[in-house]
Amino acid sequence: MSYQSNTSSPHFLHGIRLLIVEDNAINVRILELQLRKTGAIITTASNGREALSTIQSAAFDGIILDLHMPEMNGYDTIPHIRRLQPDAFIVVVTADILPEVSTRLAALQIKDILPKPYAAEALLDILAQHRPV
Repeated sequence: MSYQSNTSSPHFLHGIRLLIVEDNAINVRILELQLRKTGAIITTASNGREALSTIQSAAFDGIILDLHMPEMNGYDTIPHIRRLQPDAFIVVVTADILPEVSTRLAALQIKDILPKPYAAEALLDILAQHRPV
């Protein structure tokens, strides 16, 4: 599916609050560019600890989460996100495509996994599935 087929407007995520948790500044910038015309409200954190601090003071509809980060990785961050913001969806973006990664994420109830590198349309398609009706 493409971005155009899933949305009726380029601002299809208008007002949706997303937290990007990614330690690589280039990857953060790419995500921001991919999301800029969606209407989403973007906040960033550079690791799991920073993300948890951020979500304790602000509500998010969704979290785009890298797995491998310093201080606190994505695996360790996910249970805390679930406890602090149980209604937020989580999209994991990772370059780690080993089979045990999928198994480990399934155990954490993560269904949305986007392998790096990915096409912007793939990310937008996943986000379109989570937008409110």
